[in-house]
Amino acid sequence: MKPLRYLVRWPLRYFLPVALLCIALGVSVIQYEVELRMRQAAVQQQMQETLQHDLYRLKSSLEYLLLRGDLDRARYEVAELGALPGIIEAWLIDRNDRIIAASRIARIGQHQPRPAIPTPRSGLPWVVAENGRLQGYQLLTIQRDPTSLRPDRDGLLYISLDLTPVFAEAKAQVRREALQFGGFALVLALLLGWYFTFAVSRRLQRMEQAAQQIAQGDFHLRLGLEGDDELAHLGQSFDHMTERLQMIWEEHGRQQQALAEANAELR
Repeated sequence: MKPLRYLVRWPLRYFLPVALLCIALGVSVIQYEVELRMRQAAVQQQMQETLQHDLYRLKSSLEYLLLRGDLDRARYEVAELGALPGIIEAWLIDRNDRIIAASRIARIGQHQPRPAIPTPRSGLPWVVAENGRLQGYQLLTIQRDPTSLRPDRDGLLYISLDLTPVFAEAKAQVRREALQFGGFALVLALLLGWYFTFAVSRRLQRMEQAAQQIAQGDFHLRLGLEGDDELAHLGQSFDHMTERLQMIWEEHGRQQQALAEANAELR
């Protein structure tokens, strides 16, 4: 509390600009945090929608290739995903949980436990966000059972996408915008502080000096403040008060002089 008490004792011409600068800094920090969270949420939502679209598109392409028996072309389609920015891993497993296509060729043939995911309706992809990454799952038909009228979605396509680069880009953009806003707020605070110093503080100083001179008996002083704000009205009331004090003082002087002359005649 002692620093706060010391700060409150500052003259207004120093206290107000510092207070405005602190407010501008606080608003800039809050605006940065709020905007960053909103921007990251928007980027994540956009990336989720993009990944869902890509999974659904790949489902149609891979199902067509695999049902034709073109496994090499299907593996090429999945391997190409590894060259896309942000892709961590992609693989396709069959009904035996064996990887038959992957973004890393060395993983083909390995066993991959099938994750427990809810079965989306109408074969739509399932995308979840976790630990700064998106994980997308898409069920698809690898082999068609001629005895079944309904296709058995026995394959699973998995794609993992790193959100760190897009989050970093969004953060850099928000930081630039926050710096611009902070610069504007800083300039505004400086202008307001300058206005207060030259338009308010100086008039208060004139009133203080005038009050000191009046206390010493100088009733001829007038502030002459012009304007229509509160300080101008206060200055005009101050001048009116000084004028009344001058009249009272002069009347008091005349009464004292008349009393002195009357005493002289009595003697």
